[in-house]
Amino acid sequence: MTFFLLSEDCVKLLQVTLFLVHCAGCLYYLIADRYPHREKTWIGAVIPDFQEASLWIRYTSSVYWSITTMTTVGYGDMHAQNTVEMIFNIFYMLFNLGLTAYLIGNMTNLVVEGTRRTMEFVRILITNLHVFVELHVPTSLITLFFFNFCRGTAFVLPPISWAGTTCRLG
Repeated sequence: MTFFLLSEDCVKLLQVTLFLVHCAGCLYYLIADRYPHREKTWIGAVIPDFQEASLWIRYTSSVYWSITTMTTVGYGDMHAQNTVEMIFNIFYMLFNLGLTAYLIGNMTNLVVEGTRRTMEFVRILITNLHVFVELHVPTSLITLFFFNFCRGTAFVLPPISWAGTTCRLG
């Protein structure tokens, strides 16, 4: 069950990241599209008649720029060509510093929380094992208990009598 909770959190972080990549790419394209000298834009320098290119090419180029900038790879093949784009890039890079810190913090939190849950699970298993050994519970019942416990099913052992003692486990 813990695995699925971690997966949902990771999916949410991925969705937020992809949404921000999409928004930044579209906004950067909009800046280039509205600039009076389109050949002096980041996309115009690479694709001279970019407005004639397919929507897929324009979107892919925008997302490519956004991801290479966000990840600080910055190959240099697509870069700001005018002051408006430079100012946008400055704010986008500063924003990415905060986003990167947010993502790293959340991923660290997911790992720490997963480790905490695992340690709690192991602690419960060890505690139950010590109790079972002290009460001299038969190995077959211990195995049955741990099998069901690890599967996450609700399992209550029936009252058991041995050595003149009745005991309820689980």
